Amino acid sequence: MGVLIASGYAVLREQLKNTPGNFYASLGFTAILIATPMFLIDMSFWGFYLTKLNQMIVASRIASIPEWLPPLRNQFFYINMMVAALVYLGTAGFALALKRASWFKPGACRVYLMVSMSFFVLDVLPPTLPEPFSTLNFIVSIPAVPFMLPYFIGINLLKKIGNGLSV
Repeated sequence: MGVLIASGYAVLREQLKNTPGNFYASLGFTAILIATPMFLIDMSFWGFYLTKLNQMIVASRIASIPEWLPPLRNQFFYINMMVAALVYLGTAGFALALKRASWFKPGACRVYLMVSMSFFVLDVLPPTLPEPFSTLNFIVSIPAVPFMLPYFIGINLLKKIGNGLSV
């Protein structure tokens, strides 16, 4: 999923090259390029490595988890946080680029920008804060959540092209 979103942003970046939004598209794309390999590493840890490790621990009937596992899990918690933060910043950059290029209305761009930056702030807050901040921090750090905004940007761009307007 991360590679497909990075590819979509690459196409959008190319389309924005000769517009007034070029600078912000470059910043946004840079953030996405940094986030993509981190996302792939993070997903391989949570989706494969940790699952297999837990199966092995259960199968070997170890009384406690290895002492090195909690620090490793914490490290990947922060990698996940950095991926989400970079995707939110990249999306904000592309929202500004779309506004400068006049491809979206200013109000729509403002909504994308406010949501991206609000989620960014909630993502980088420490999870030790009291409720509701710790729950909100957890929600915006779920790997699928940062990718919802690029999805909506893509839907709106496809709708705009489908209505016969050029971008």
